[in-house]
Amino acid sequence: MGKKRRNREPRGRVRRREKREAKERELKQASGSDAQATSGGKQQQLKQASDSDAKLNSTASKLLSEPNAQPSDAASEFERYYKAQRILPEEEWTLLLNSLWQPLPTCLRITQSPYKEQLIEHLQSFDSSGVVTLLPWAGNAVQLAVDKKALKKKAAELHAWVQRHAECGDITRQEAVSMVPALLLEAESDERLLDMCAAPGSKTGQLLEVIAQHPRQSGQGLVVANELDSRRACMLVHQCRRLQTAPLMVTCHEAQHFPKIYDGRFDRVLADVPCSGDGTLRKNPRIWSTWSAKNALKLHPVQLQILTRALKLCRAGGRVVYSTCSLNPIENEAVVAQLLRQEQGKASLVDASSLLPGLQRKPGLSQWAVPQGGKLLWKPPKGKGNSMFAPSAKDAQSMHLDRCVRIYPHLQDTGGFFVAVLQRTDSPAGDIFAHPTSLPPETSPGSAHVWYSPLAQHAASWPAVKKRYGLPQELAASQLLVRNDSVNTIYYVNQSLAALLQADQSGALKHANSGLGVPALQANSRGEYNITQAGLPALSPYLSKKVLVRCGTVDMRRVLEAVRPDRLLDRSVLSAKLQGRLDKVGPGGAALVTAQPGAALAVVVKHKWLRLLATKEELLSVQQNLTLQGSSEEAEATAEATGDAAQADSHQPAGRSQAVGGRKRKRCAE
Repeated sequence: MGKKRRNREPRGRVRRREKREAKERELKQASGSDAQATSGGKQQQLKQASDSDAKLNSTASKLLSEPNAQPSDAASEFERYYKAQRILPEEEWTLLLNSLWQPLPTCLRITQSPYKEQLIEHLQSFDSSGVVTLLPWAGNAVQLAVDKKALKKKAAELHAWVQRHAECGDITRQEAVSMVPALLLEAESDERLLDMCAAPGSKTGQLLEVIAQHPRQSGQGLVVANELDSRRACMLVHQCRRLQTAPLMVTCHEAQHFPKIYDGRFDRVLADVPCSGDGTLRKNPRIWSTWSAKNALKLHPVQLQILTRALKLCRAGGRVVYSTCSLNPIENEAVVAQLLRQEQGKASLVDASSLLPGLQRKPGLSQWAVPQGGKLLWKPPKGKGNSMFAPSAKDAQSMHLDRCVRIYPHLQDTGGFFVAVLQRTDSPAGDIFAHPTSLPPETSPGSAHVWYSPLAQHAASWPAVKKRYGLPQELAASQLLVRNDSVNTIYYVNQSLAALLQADQSGALKHANSGLGVPALQANSRGEYNITQAGLPALSPYLSKKVLVRCGTVDMRRVLEAVRPDRLLDRSVLSAKLQGRLDKVGPGGAALVTAQPGAALAVVVKHKWLRLLATKEELLSVQQNLTLQGSSEEAEATAEATGDAAQADSHQPAGRSQAVGGRKRKRCAE
């Protein structure tokens, strides 16, 4: 036999490998010899990058290490400018400047949950070291004596609790002073409200909660939330969707150019306008790097345009609230004064000093200077008018600029804010919000980004929905809407929003994607419509009793505990009584309802399974609502378990009743 041939590596591959290794050695030698030379260049680049970052983040880093440290240039200009404006007495300046370099406490607003009192009690149970403080002027808000970062590090249990309830919509993180404008609007549940610059949505949420306080009037009140940026508008929709509320429309317009056909149509208008934001220095220390008194000069004209538009959109006798998170009078009193000058007899400032008792504030300024050419001018140049300058002493007194509200960080450990409450005083206009009997066949498909049409006109979909859920014809003709003729999702709106859409036949409103009402019904791949979890609260009063399946809290807990990640649930884990009710309903969409508020589930009934239609956050919300219930559940659980066991025994053959009934008793007891 010949010698075995060795498996040798091909010569070409060897040469390529050797070249690659030689090149790597050369690179290592070069990097070693040039280390010092290159390190100098790299260090220079790193230093430049570091200096740039340091300029942006200097305040943040110093805030953590030295609370009272200040970047000299920005702080000096800030102090010189505002001292010259005389926004505070001299003795309060040290308090203000020191407060600007302290971390901002975390603030939580309890939403209009049916378990509001229990949530506040739970929050107070964490107050072992004085961390939690109720805000008496806010009614349903608490302030935590820790900032956002410290909350996560030093109060882990409280942080976990906050995250859990924020996900299911029970609480909202919102800066304390940010709540003030919506509170001073003093909205009622049957009013039409407009939020002109709405994103990210915390103030819009406050207004929606007001309307939701009185369900009997929920057909009349509405909120139109406007946001120019479509991405921020989508974030706004997501933020408000947790509230599962129907009287909401999100639009995308420049606030100063909101459609004129709605002039005089809103009861109250909130204009929280874009601003320089130096009232948020505690929360956003990067503002120091770009702060300048001249920033206000660019913003003033737009702010004035928005406030002017807000007044025209408000009805006679209605209220407009103008607000900024700026301390600069050019963005605040100057805007209000110019509005009162140009709209004489149409608006007046409301005295808000008695509103929100417990909120510490300062009166508005009557005199201020305008930065021009490196100087501060107290009067405009001769022959030149300017809306930024202060009125004469006589005019300022008649305008009552002292009725404006100024909130400073050192007063109650908050951010800085400005609010002006105005009332429109001229003659009223007509009302376009009369409740409609039906919508037009198609609402503005031509010029609007999104259009809506009534479900009743879609013959292929409405009969099946009516047969399954027993919804009334008048509801489908006006309040159940299809977007862009796509029948996969059906939206529910209240009566006032339906009237608003009916009036908008010209397509003046630009709707944000899905920014109307709530998605109430969703079609599956077979064209069968199921109730959505978000739409269940709105549709419940109209649903046929056939699809409303009564469920005890014991069974509801079993559902939440036994549901699989794919939202399927084996019906065998449920009590015999509930299984019997599901059999009567038959396959298709239905709702499991309990006697407890906020504890209902939209489901699809199958022969052996249930499919839950709630998202993870919605399931968590139901679970939290069950957890917050009182001890009365225990009595109900015992009674229900006993009743189910007795029923199981009575339905079994004599030879099997004891064994099978015993298993059912055990399951119910669990």
